[in-house]
Amino acid sequence: MNQPATKKVLNLDNETGYQVDEKDNIDIKENKPAPMIQATEIGMMIALPITLGTLFGLWLDNKFLTHPKLLLSGLLTGVFLSFTNLYFIVKQFSKKRDK
Repeated sequence: MNQPATKKVLNLDNETGYQVDEKDNIDIKENKPAPMIQATEIGMMIALPITLGTLFGLWLDNKFLTHPKLLLSGLLTGVFLSFTNLYFIVKQFSKKRDK
């Protein structure tokens, strides 16, 4: 959100030395996350459900001796959740772009 603000500016001059001026209505830009942070966040939101679903399925398979049924079920659940997360991320970015 841009907010008008007053900012003090130091003007340097060879003859007079320096002078401090105040400027009104300076736009203060909102801090936005860097693209690298956004890319890392998207990568984690895709990889984490797949990894956790697979590990949970493997643990259940070892507990109930149903190899590889629950492993595959956990993997597919993780993939489904990852694509669901990706859908909502793309939807959120498209809303921001349309504004």
